[in-house]
Amino acid sequence: MDRTIFSDDHKPMAKKPAGEKAAKLGLLVRQLRIEKRLTQEEFADHAGIDRSYQGKIERGEAAISLDKLDLIAQRLGLKDWELLKRLAETGN
Repeated sequence: MDRTIFSDDHKPMAKKPAGEKAAKLGLLVRQLRIEKRLTQEEFADHAGIDRSYQGKIERGEAAISLDKLDLIAQRLGLKDWELLKRLAETGN
């Protein structure tokens, strides 16, 4: 779903965040990716995700499906539930 916000003159302004939980998950994914010393492009390529979509995930601009969550978790060396558990443990 496109979350572009339009001004009164119908020009695109900004992307609306997917939500607070998506933003927090994105920050965690970014942190774990950086800990593995992977660029966003390297990470996305190995996970089978478009790099620009990976960026949107990390910025909290994309709500992800369970399938994408599983791909991301696998790339981080985790199960999907382990990634969500880490999210919960960080108080998010």
